[in-house]
Amino acid sequence: LYVNNANALKLAKGDLVLIIQMQGAEIKTTNDINFGAVSNINGAGLYEMIGVTAVDTVNNIITLDTACGGTGIKNGYRSAAHTQVVRVPQYNNVTVAATGKVIPAQAWDGSIGGIVALTVQNDAKIDGSIDASGSGFRGGTVHQGSGLFDITDYVSTVADNGAEKGEGVAGGIAEYTNLKVQYARGPAANGGGGGNAHNAGGGGGANGLAVDNAGNAKPWTGQGVMDQAVTGANAWKLDPGYIAAGNAFTDSSGGGRGGYTYGANKNDPVTVGPGQTAWAGDNRRERGGLGGRPLTQKPAQRLFFGGGGGAGDSNNSTGGSGGRGGGLLFLTAGTISGAGSLLADGAPGVGTTGAGNDAPGGGGGGGTVVAIGNKSFAGVSVSARGGAGGAQTI
Repeated sequence: LYVNNANALKLAKGDLVLIIQMQGAEIKTTNDINFGAVSNINGAGLYEMIGVTAVDTVNNIITLDTACGGTGIKNGYRSAAHTQVVRVPQYNNVTVAATGKVIPAQAWDGSIGGIVALTVQNDAKIDGSIDASGSGFRGGTVHQGSGLFDITDYVSTVADNGAEKGEGVAGGIAEYTNLKVQYARGPAANGGGGGNAHNAGGGGGANGLAVDNAGNAKPWTGQGVMDQAVTGANAWKLDPGYIAAGNAFTDSSGGGRGGYTYGANKNDPVTVGPGQTAWAGDNRRERGGLGGRPLTQKPAQRLFFGGGGGAGDSNNSTGGSGGRGGGLLFLTAGTISGAGSLLADGAPGVGTTGAGNDAPGGGGGGGTVVAIGNKSFAGVSVSARGGAGGAQTI
């Protein structure tokens, strides 16, 4: 196995490594609702663990174990798709005290980071936490646009039309720029869409496919879940998403949808729906970033970071960036016990600042927790929730 810097990995014979390709999925790039759908997942998320038998730090070559019937690497990986090689510590026993916390060495930076992994031969007692929250795919960065009105695009190369999309398995801002798809409300795979001008909020990132109580997959619409318990919930009944769903509250897989565009006048949203001229400004249109698309989880084969949230549209320097997705936590032990927690939550979107008359960012999608207690698993809580959308603080 060729790596960029074998010396930096500090590997030795007998060590265990996690090999995982972070990105490389292909997406549809049409300027419509189909934008961002995964057309080919390719090697994104593929992973394996394998032992090390030798390390050549001069030529940056790691020799991997083929004993016990092994054949070396079972998957093909692309360096350009940001494949990571991570040393996995091996312990006889591990105790994380109530005041203790284990986190990734660094958050994902587009090339490395976002992963905390360890193997324990006997007992892992977790009274504190192992926490990969907010260390996954990056949220869209807020940019200053010129304040255009009535933008309908799903994809654009111009920041005036909408905000930056969140990162996901199809790449980040470098890949989006190369594809000419970096801005506007369409989500790029599991990365949330950016809010459209004028001042719509960013969409939330995503990870796994949601299912109903019967185990059936919930389809993606990008509209998120309309919370019926909030104050003023009847306002949803005037929303275009509600109407398009056959006058039903939306319950989409994937990330949540960003908020409406700028309305200059004060009205009652329970009686005056989105897009009505009574709002003035940009008429409070339904143009928020669409929620990231869900991915099909195959824990024994593919693992994913949570998608980054899309940024909010901003033209007055008060908008917010999208939140980071949750990272990857991998723990295997003989027994896992304790009163602590295993966490890979997404980070919240960034709220507006100052006068607040722009849009906040979408929350990051929940990451992935793989926890295997070969003999038993008891007491420890597990969470990989998506982050909340940022607050609009005007």
